[in-house]
Amino acid sequence: GVWGSWWAAAVHEPRKPAPPLRLWLGSSRGAMIEQFVNFVIRPPRAEYNPDQYLWEPEFTLAGRKYKRIDLELSNERNQTLKCSHYVPAIIPENTALPCVIYCHGNSGCRADANEAAVILLPSNITLFALDFAGSGLSGGEYVSLGWHEVHIHY
Repeated sequence: GVWGSWWAAAVHEPRKPAPPLRLWLGSSRGAMIEQFVNFVIRPPRAEYNPDQYLWEPEFTLAGRKYKRIDLELSNERNQTLKCSHYVPAIIPENTALPCVIYCHGNSGCRADANEAAVILLPSNITLFALDFAGSGLSGGEYVSLGWHEVHIHY
C-alpha cells in the first residue's frame, strides 16, 4: 500500500524515494501528508558544538571526578555515529559498573543526556549517549527511528 511503499523508500532505500504522496492522495491532502512524512524522516537536525554543549572531557560532579570518552561507531549502512561514554575518572580494577544507554528523541542529540548524567553518575551508573544516524553530528541524511542502529559495528 501507500505506507508500505513509503516505508521501503524512506528506511530501506533512501536514495530511491517513492513517488510523492500527492500523486496517490490528491494534490493538497497528499502534499500535507508528504510534509508530515518528511518531518518524521528528516526532522530539524540538532547541530551543536560538543565543546559547548557536552560535559567537559574531565569534569567534577557532586565532588567526584568523571570523564567523557568520545568514540565513533558505524551502523549497518556504514554511517558514522558520534557517541560519548561518561564514566568515573577512576574505576577500581575488576569493577563492573552498570550503564544506561540514552536514546534521544526524533530531533534530539546526545547533548540531551546531560541532565541524566547529573542523576546517574553520582549513583555509580555510567552513561552512554549517541547521535542516531541522521541526527546531531552523526552521518546520514534520514532518521530511521533506530531501525539502522540495531546492528552497530565497533
